[in-house]
Amino acid sequence: MKLKKEAAEILTPTPESDFDVAIYKKKCVITEYRKKEEIVIPDKIKGKPVKWIASEAFFCYSSLSSVKIPDSVTEIGENAFMGCHGLLSIIMSERIRKIHAHAFCGCEKLKTISLPSSTRFIGKSAFEHCTELETVYIYTSRDRVRIKKKAFPEHTKIIFISEIKAPG
Repeated sequence: MKLKKEAAEILTPTPESDFDVAIYKKKCVITEYRKKEEIVIPDKIKGKPVKWIASEAFFCYSSLSSVKIPDSVTEIGENAFMGCHGLLSIIMSERIRKIHAHAFCGCEKLKTISLPSSTRFIGKSAFEHCTELETVYIYTSRDRVRIKKKAFPEHTKIIFISEIKAPG
């Protein structure tokens, strides 16, 4: 029972007051995170959908161990999670389209990551220096996603999983 309670706590959205944000008409961009712990990014802040995680928003928060990115987020900015050495797990937005350069660079403890079929761009060195990153699952075909140079460590296995449609 204790394990279930801890899992529920992790999935509870982190309070809006823990984030610095920029509001642009109908969307919200997280620009900085004030605490260093496990987080669940809320899908809305101040009533506006969180669409983007700005460059360096979580830069070098080495004690950050897990993050859940809501489906409202479509882009992760340059260096957004760079240097989060303690990051063990990421639950990625099902609507992510772009992961910019160095977004998760240096997240040394990250072992696997799954990227949804909406993924269209993975920037230069996005996961470089993720020394323990063994496998990346990308749920689309190789021709639908643009992957820049050194996006992943050389030892990392990239597996593309295309949607299989039944005949007829």
